[in-house]
Amino acid sequence: MHAGFNGTVTIDIFDAERTLTTKPTGDDPEINFQELGERVYTGSAEVRDGHFTLNAAMPAELSQNWRPGAIGAFAYSAVANIEAAGLFRDFYLYGYDDEAEPDDKAPQIDQMVLNHNTFRSGDTVNDSPMLIATVSDNVGINISTAGIGHQLTATLDGTKTFTDLAFYYTPSADGSPSGVINYPFDNISEGLHTLSLRVWDTSGNSVRREIDFFVSPGLAPKIYDIYSDANPASTMANFYLSHDQPDAMVTVEVTVYNLVGSPVWTGRASGRSDMFLSVPVSWDLTDGAGRRVNRGIYLYRATITADGQSYETATRRIAVTAR
Repeated sequence: MHAGFNGTVTIDIFDAERTLTTKPTGDDPEINFQELGERVYTGSAEVRDGHFTLNAAMPAELSQNWRPGAIGAFAYSAVANIEAAGLFRDFYLYGYDDEAEPDDKAPQIDQMVLNHNTFRSGDTVNDSPMLIATVSDNVGINISTAGIGHQLTATLDGTKTFTDLAFYYTPSADGSPSGVINYPFDNISEGLHTLSLRVWDTSGNSVRREIDFFVSPGLAPKIYDIYSDANPASTMANFYLSHDQPDAMVTVEVTVYNLVGSPVWTGRASGRSDMFLSVPVSWDLTDGAGRRVNRGIYLYRATITADGQSYETATRRIAVTAR
């Protein structure tokens, strides 16, 4: 990386490439093509002056086929608003470390909730909740999907198992062997359910945790707050609404009032929630006719619409100052 780059890098390591063959139809010939192996590691690290260090613990489920692997890197600097990406193929993944210290310590599921960290086992949720689980280990979380029986899995009611959780795992930015699983479920039937989560580390140790929940289709989102990113505001204010239905499609309408209760401005935005926050509704501090509002205190509140139902927030205050 550039010597002056400071930010965060996320690394994905893929197992050795493999040869796959198409299944022909009719008179079409078979075609061989190369594909990257399974993703066997993902992690993040801080970048300082273009340099970073990352310790990557490999799972036992490597193909050992003596062909090149791949390292994908994505780096970003929020301060400088710079992004960088790259791919490296000149390396191999194989063998075992005979001198590695034995690891018999199981990983930890530090948090396991549905939709929001205020969830408690037995609570009621909508029929498309999101599993949010924070996991950690002393060596490394096994995110490989190659090893049958050693995958990140969720099991619903002891009968239906989901094996693709690794694709919804985000590593911690500090480089530690930990991360968050954000896994969306869809159309779970009404009633009481049990959900279990099993997490493996790269040494073959595992941990299991279980929660109960009740599904109520069409459950209204629980609104926690509405706030502005600028208060007092001098040029622009973005309104955000926090709620408990991550990844939901919502419409948010914000109305600003003067102190005598007359509407001054109304704005609307629709889109998919960014976890617990709605899409922002931006106000340029003008009234409905496009004129700059006077300095002073204003009131605002919002209406959120999800699944065809609308719900109002409490009223908040915002101060408008001179430019």
